[in-house]
Amino acid sequence: MFKSNMLIIAFFLYPFLSCLFNISVLGTEFMFSAAKYLVLDIVVSSTMQWVLDLILFYSTNGKLETEQQFGTKWDGYSFIRLIGVIILVIGAIFYIKLMRLKCFEYEDPDVSVFKTNNDDERYELDSFRMSIV
Repeated sequence: MFKSNMLIIAFFLYPFLSCLFNISVLGTEFMFSAAKYLVLDIVVSSTMQWVLDLILFYSTNGKLETEQQFGTKWDGYSFIRLIGVIILVIGAIFYIKLMRLKCFEYEDPDVSVFKTNNDDERYELDSFRMSIV
């Protein structure tokens, strides 16, 4: 009745992975802003797609149950793509400010932390800044 084991596995694995992805998106947007999430999304999706293509190609010898090539083979241009991925990841790390350089000046965040009587931390926006020319 069922001829493709990979299709069956993918069918049952997809809802779990989709739920995990959506939870991670919400967590990322909660910790960072939506703009930083978009940068992370571009970095993660482009990097992981290439890495998974390499893993799939070499774990299946380039073919699954069909005669079509599956995945991406490491070729002479892969080093250029690897350098691009490294630059992209380093740029995202600096953009999200996970790592800071002493030679640059960074602005303070627009969110201040204050404590209430019951020692819960509260966050509030300092002010809405708008410049009219």
